Amino acid sequence: MMLKLCQQLKKIVYWTLGLGIGAGIIVFIYSAYHYQWQWTGFVETKTTTTAIEIKKDKKEKIEIAPISKQQYSEKTLWDWLELSSSLLVPILIFSFGLLIQKRREKEQKEQADLEEEIAQDNLNQVAIQNYLKSMADILLDEELAKKLFNEELVNEEPDKNNPVRDAARALTVAILRRLEGDQTSQTIIIHFLRHAKLYQFIFQHTNLWEINLSKGYLKEANLQGVNLRKANLQGAYLRKANLQEARLNSANLEKANLTGANLRGANLRGANLRGANLTDATYKWKEIKSACNWKEAIYKSKKLNREEKTWETIEKENTNYINELNRNKSSEPKEKPDCSFWEEK
Repeated sequence: MMLKLCQQLKKIVYWTLGLGIGAGIIVFIYSAYHYQWQWTGFVETKTTTTAIEIKKDKKEKIEIAPISKQQYSEKTLWDWLELSSSLLVPILIFSFGLLIQKRREKEQKEQADLEEEIAQDNLNQVAIQNYLKSMADILLDEELAKKLFNEELVNEEPDKNNPVRDAARALTVAILRRLEGDQTSQTIIIHFLRHAKLYQFIFQHTNLWEINLSKGYLKEANLQGVNLRKANLQGAYLRKANLQEARLNSANLEKANLTGANLRGANLRGANLRGANLTDATYKWKEIKSACNWKEAIYKSKKLNREEKTWETIEKENTNYINELNRNKSSEPKEKPDCSFWEEK
């Protein structure tokens, strides 16, 4: 859509320039004739006739034939055009060659970028296949699978006594970091974890510091105690996700869907909540007010479809809730967060 709009704007600019130049030429020619600009060569040169009269005496006078004198400039416009055309031809040839060279370089760069993108995509596909194979080896081994799904493990702390689960977590974190910025490939991994029933414990207490999961589909994911400091979760779908005691300080949660999420005990200090939907989420006011742009978040909204992907803000209720939250002084953090980074965005 934007590409078509840019092309249309270019056409309008070119047509405007062409019409402007054409109108300028017509005005110039008219002015040359109207104001008799002889230097342009569009009008005839003036001929001035001077009669010389010599008197010998009172009765007799002798008239000399009139002398004609033409007045013209040394060089007319046509002369200058003729001179400049001889210089302009090699300049045009050089410019045309330079233009072709730049276009060729641009095409080569685009081709190189495309080849690099294809190569990176192929490497990502290989990495995904290797990850799935490694996880399948664990899941298909009865003893390893039993240790992986051991429900007796205490989830409040990292499972140091379970190397199988630690290995699965390490593999998962590594592949998600490898696929940063590739939303489609990340979604493949997340769907695999969901269908393999690994979704409820595989992320717990992992280190996802500064990870890019923008627009990631993490509905109902168990992210308890996860280190998501400075993570990019912009536009992420985190509906009903468990973010209890998660470290979200300085994370970007702009326009993230956190409806029904559990944020109890989460560290939101310095996190960007601009446009985040927190309808029906569980949290403490003090945690929310330690974040940045919390006044621009959504706290009261309703879903517009069954898939729950489209929500509409209930403006009046949302404004009243924000005002109530703002008036509550007991929920003010001891130190105001540094939000200068998000103000620049």
